[in-house]
Amino acid sequence: MIQEMVPPTLIAEGSRMQGTLTFTSHTHIFGVVEGDVLQQTLESVHVGRNGWVNGAINSQGPVFVEGRVDGNITSNTQIQLLPTATVRGRLSAPSIAIRAGAIFEGDLEMEKRRNQKTKRAA
Repeated sequence: MIQEMVPPTLIAEGSRMQGTLTFTSHTHIFGVVEGDVLQQTLESVHVGRNGWVNGAINSQGPVFVEGRVDGNITSNTQIQLLPTATVRGRLSAPSIAIRAGAIFEGDLEMEKRRNQKTKRAA
């Protein structure tokens, strides 16, 4: 069986994009995005050390931030702010990790996975 590989999407350092960007592959942002980033699959979104997103990130998969995000980040799986990250906005995911050295200003909401059933007390 032949499996099709989807190459990652790369927004290179020195690039500037505006508007709402929608992705279905691994996404690496090393440039500037002025607008919202939408990841429609379980692939990851990675904001590199020199990357900057001035808008919201909404992802089905994990979000890793080494650079700067000025906007809300929502993930159905996990969010990780690495030591060089600067984030101003709301974080919402079932799993959130903020590493020592990261700068975070905003609100934090950890919710159960959306497809997880809650148990009722008898």
